[in-house]
Amino acid sequence: MTLREAVPWVAAAYILVWVVILAYVWIIGRKLNRLERALDELEAQQQQPGTPDA
Repeated sequence: MTLREAVPWVAAAYILVWVVILAYVWIIGRKLNRLERALDELEAQQQQPGTPDA
């Protein structure tokens, strides 16, 4: 394989790696947002007066 033939494959590999990294960061970000919402709900429940402790 010559250098000219390899360039598109190398570019495709780099693009694929970047897409995978961006997808991973996006998924982790969504999970983090979901976790923060759950923590906010728990804090709000804890701060409400008159609610029984679990």
